[in-house]
Amino acid sequence: MIKKTLYTTLFLASSLYAGFQEIKIGKIDRYYQDKINERQLKTILDEIEEHFESKLGFDVFDYSSMGKPIDILYVKPSSMERRINRAMDRFERKKEKIQSYQDEFETKKVQIDKQTKVYKILENEVNEKTEELNKYIKKINQRRNVSQEEYKKIQTYVKAKKVVINQKLKELRGEQRALKRLVNSFNNKVHLYNTHTQNYYNLANEIESLNRGFKKVKGQAIGVKQTVLKTYVKDGVTIKEKTVTNSMNKIEIYGFESLSELKAILAHEIAHLVGIPHIQEQGALLNPILQKNQKQNLNLTYDDILNFKEHF
Repeated sequence: MIKKTLYTTLFLASSLYAGFQEIKIGKIDRYYQDKINERQLKTILDEIEEHFESKLGFDVFDYSSMGKPIDILYVKPSSMERRINRAMDRFERKKEKIQSYQDEFETKKVQIDKQTKVYKILENEVNEKTEELNKYIKKINQRRNVSQEEYKKIQTYVKAKKVVINQKLKELRGEQRALKRLVNSFNNKVHLYNTHTQNYYNLANEIESLNRGFKKVKGQAIGVKQTVLKTYVKDGVTIKEKTVTNSMNKIEIYGFESLSELKAILAHEIAHLVGIPHIQEQGALLNPILQKNQKQNLNLTYDDILNFKEHF
């Protein structure tokens, strides 16, 4: 089933030398005005700073009006992302429809059970009255001498009983038709339910197939790498030196589904901002793919801490 993260979310970062950095809040696109404000973003940054310090035992970044900006930008979805989103919308609608059928089934079953009981009670009543009348007629037929007057009384009695039985039979056929309508309606719903369920699984397979080759970047720490080549002669020997420096500019965030996900993305990119590289360990904050456990509860894992201590 499709309870996986629907987008493989990647992080990008330049190769950087580790070092303490100062950060600040930059631009927040109007697209996010109902999702995040500066006060909420500052609170998230404070929580990340506190978590890093408590786990590492030292500061790696601080908030400052002169720091590197964090920009939250709106980037229009790609055609593939739009296709996935449309499929996801259909998937969710189909899921809701299936749930509505399941809820309706319970109601239908109660109605059918109730109607079946009414039908059975009436059917038993008809059978009992018919059996009673048949026994009476059989008993009368066993008698040899019946007067004309008594015979008329018997006919009147039998006729009255048949009227009652026929009335009950009429009611029984009405209850039978009502039960049949309920059962047919239930069976039709089951057929539709099966069709929707098949479409649901087809959509799930389609979405998983689309996501298999889709990579969605939600954040990036941007730095400029500068290479300086220096050639000089020392003691008659020509020496060539290459110096590589990285100058951090900013962090850009391109999208988030919730504040807890934004917190994980920001923490990941801040780690890159101070020069910490990716690691491949599952569940780690610095894994290049956004991990589900980090979205739910930001936490520097043991592997993350080793990564920090090795490079910072």
